[in-house]
Amino acid sequence: MRKHAPYQHGSHGNSTVGYEVGTMNIGPALDNLKIRHELFDYYHTPKPQSQSYLKWIKKNIAAGQPIVTFVMCKGDSHTGDGNAAPFDHIEPAWGLYSNHPLSDPEIYEDDYVLHGSDYSPDGDKNLGYFRKFNSLVDTVKMDGNCKNAQAPHGLNEAYPCYNDQTNWGAAIKGLVDPKNVTLPLSLFVDNWKEPNVRTGEKPIEMTATILVKDLTPGKKYVVYMYESAEAYPSNSLFHEAPHKFKYPFTAQKDTFKFTAPDKIMSNEMAYYICVPAKE
Repeated sequence: MRKHAPYQHGSHGNSTVGYEVGTMNIGPALDNLKIRHELFDYYHTPKPQSQSYLKWIKKNIAAGQPIVTFVMCKGDSHTGDGNAAPFDHIEPAWGLYSNHPLSDPEIYEDDYVLHGSDYSPDGDKNLGYFRKFNSLVDTVKMDGNCKNAQAPHGLNEAYPCYNDQTNWGAAIKGLVDPKNVTLPLSLFVDNWKEPNVRTGEKPIEMTATILVKDLTPGKKYVVYMYESAEAYPSNSLFHEAPHKFKYPFTAQKDTFKFTAPDKIMSNEMAYYICVPAKE
């Protein structure tokens, strides 16, 4: 993602390895990656913003849209954008648990969110971190909800907090598809490790498993894989665009799961979509 993020003030990196993603360049980075998204409107939301932010997170996860959140971590400096924004780390949030209708925008005492830390295997052995929504907010002093969070680096990310005054985030809505012809698709990989190739570590191979939903039994479909943002067709002309491989199939039920024949390298890109077969 960094190679698609434009430079913003205070971001680490360079034009060769890319720039660190921050609050001001995450939108352009997602645009460059051809990912549809909704940014939290920090500019127009009255302060303190934290309750509005929690409701925004709940609304989007309830709609099946995971969130990129900007969090503060106990013991860190909270200067993620060079003192311009109080955050230390970027983490995903994708799960929601509530005893109330998910269409209810209010935050309740027993509402939980599921998030990752980017430092642990959020897969088979660790399904992520379950937090009550109302335990997620703290000041920059971190002497409230995050007072007893563990440090040092790599541990405090497991129990982060959102800033009580100003917040940022991006809800991920899927790949660009102006004609809305793609089917809901989830991608799973068999290894959570991501070697840091910028420091000389070697990339690893990953096996991709694809799950497609909302299929019509008896109908023919095709899964395409494109190997870069540049190759991905943002005009919805998926059959005509050059692709790395395609996987045609006939749906037997409303879901279809298979293992992709080609490996993914951890330092490369892969865009998977499923569309009805060309008649």
